[in-house]
Amino acid sequence: MDKSLIEFVEFEREYLGFGYGSGEKHIIRVMRTFLLLFPQEGVYDYKKMEKMLNPTTTWFLINIFCKADLIEYGCSPRHGWLTDEGKVIKSVFEKHSDDKLYDSIMNYDDDFDTLPIELIEE
Repeated sequence: MDKSLIEFVEFEREYLGFGYGSGEKHIIRVMRTFLLLFPQEGVYDYKKMEKMLNPTTTWFLINIFCKADLIEYGCSPRHGWLTDEGKVIKSVFEKHSDDKLYDSIMNYDDDFDTLPIELIEE
């Protein structure tokens, strides 16, 4: 069972998604690009992120990820890094396709805080 997939869905629903398929595919795509720009260790290169995503999107996501405690930084968010929880969310994008992430968001069961078994079995 991939519990990190559930953690991703809960993060996305809490901080980004409104549900009903209203933008999740776009959100997933930009989050993938954003997260895969993070090094395995050390600080991210915000200038590279700005070039890949544009400054507005980069700083919007940095602020959301900081608020969600997925990014930590010392004295400036220009030189932040992923927290352990941030690394879990990044690993979801390394392991799963955009379609699987979208299906997971759309099929999450709020009543039981879980996904259908076929989505969480590896």
